[in-house]
Amino acid sequence: MAKIRHIAIRAEDVEATAKLFTEVFGLELVQRRAHGPIDLSDGDVNITLLPLRLGGREDEERPGYSHIGFTVEDHEFGDTTNGDCSASGRRIRVESRNSPAQRAKTLAHEIAHALLHNRVDDRALAELEAESTAYVVCRSVGLDPGDYSFGYVATWAGGGAEAIVRIKTSCDRIQKAAAFILRSLDDGAKRPGPLVATGSSRARPLSKQP
Repeated sequence: MAKIRHIAIRAEDVEATAKLFTEVFGLELVQRRAHGPIDLSDGDVNITLLPLRLGGREDEERPGYSHIGFTVEDHEFGDTTNGDCSASGRRIRVESRNSPAQRAKTLAHEIAHALLHNRVDDRALAELEAESTAYVVCRSVGLDPGDYSFGYVATWAGGGAEAIVRIKTSCDRIQKAAAFILRSLDDGAKRPGPLVATGSSRARPLSKQP
C-alpha cells in the first residue's frame, strides 16, 4: 500500500483550510509557523498548508499542491542505471548524463515510485506500475517513450500477455499516479513551483531503473 508521508498545499485561506482538515477530516494541528504556514497530521500523513505569498515574496503562488516531500538530485551512477528512488530518504536521483527526454521519463518513473511504493513487496509489480505511469505521462505531454518502455515492462511482468494482465489489474493505481503528475505539471505551467524539490540526501535506494 502506497503511503505519502508529506504533502504541502498552497491555500488562499490557510486558517479556513486548516479548520476544514481538523473539523471534517479529523487531523490534528501540530504547529503554526512564522509567516503563516500551518502543520497538520493524522499520525501518519503530515500536511503543511502554505499561504499563497510566503517569505517576503512579492509574487503570489496559485492554490494547489506545492510538493510531496521528496528531493531530486542529479547523479552519475557509473553503470546503466537511469534513476532511483529512496522512500526512507525522501530522495530521487536521475542520471545527469542522459538526454533531457530520457531524464524527464526517468523522473516520471521515479515520482511514480514515490507516490505508489512506500514499501516494495512485489518488485516486478512496482516496476510495472512505475514504468506504465511514466509511459502515460510521456505520451500525454508529447514525449515519445519509445519501445524501451514496453521492453522494460515486459521484462518485469513475465512477458507480453502476463504484462497486459498485470497492467489491467493495476490500471486504477497507474491512472491515479499519472493524473497526479500531469495535474501537477499543469499547475506548474500556471505557477512556477516543484512537485519535488532539488536538494541532497544520503540513503539506501528503494528502487533502481536500469
